[in-house]
Amino acid sequence: MIKQCVNGNRIIDFLPVHANGTLPVGDPSIPLTAALCVMQHERQFLLVYNTKRNQWESVSGGIDPGETPVQTAVREVWEESSQRIEQPQALGLVKFYIHATDSTEYFAFYHTRLDALRPFVANEETTRMTLWTPNDVLDDRHGDLSQWAIGTIV
Repeated sequence: MIKQCVNGNRIIDFLPVHANGTLPVGDPSIPLTAALCVMQHERQFLLVYNTKRNQWESVSGGIDPGETPVQTAVREVWEESSQRIEQPQALGLVKFYIHATDSTEYFAFYHTRLDALRPFVANEETTRMTLWTPNDVLDDRHGDLSQWAIGTIV
């Protein structure tokens, strides 16, 4: 296990991308359900405030039917942060245990750099956006998965 989260979730394992940049194939009995995208602008990380979880976090969300993980990352970045990205860099798969549903799933993990920031538009899920440096203090909790993901990049 890599990290025990405050809410009972667990980051179990990380499978890095293959040398050619493609996502690895994990255990076929464990579904790939979501994509997580860490975004950087200059030397700071973009975080959004998730009102459902009452915490700051990197953008993430569920894979819709017919969607690829990278398409999910691009869509979720737009929906949650109002930013436009085209081709985030795949970093690997995160094997994640979800306490609330007693299930294990894979999340595709991506990273991208933003040259410019678009204005943020609040929505039902995310109400604020900030640029954050790991030594900065946030005004509320920073989600465990996001902390871990950023830590793998720093």
